[in-house]
Amino acid sequence: MAITNEERLHIACAQYLDVRLRGKAMWWHTANERQTNVRRGAKLKRMGVRAGLPDIFILKPISAAGADQGDDPVTIGRLYAVELKSLEGRLSPVQRTRIQELGANGCPTVVVRELKTLIEALDQWGL
Repeated sequence: MAITNEERLHIACAQYLDVRLRGKAMWWHTANERQTNVRRGAKLKRMGVRAGLPDIFILKPISAAGADQGDDPVTIGRLYAVELKSLEGRLSPVQRTRIQELGANGCPTVVVRELKTLIEALDQWGL
């Protein structure tokens, strides 16, 4: 099976994130692009699988003081999203909608067509 340009980009970004974020943040890819039959697809949808979600999510821990004086410090997180596209790839309407929804809910999202764009976004996000 031949590897696509987007898959090459995805692998390069995954390898980069493994090194850059080690010990600083966690990241993951949810494999929503998998092939399935209609029955299994309907079941996955009922289970909460959502079309158009970005390829990569990054969760950065942020320390915060406890709510009351004397409480133990708590850790909260900030979520970031990365949508990967080849140079010739286009966002689908549902992907555009998801990116807007993520932004409206405080999750910065970037569309990455080259590794350098991911590096710039991570720099901007303080990762």
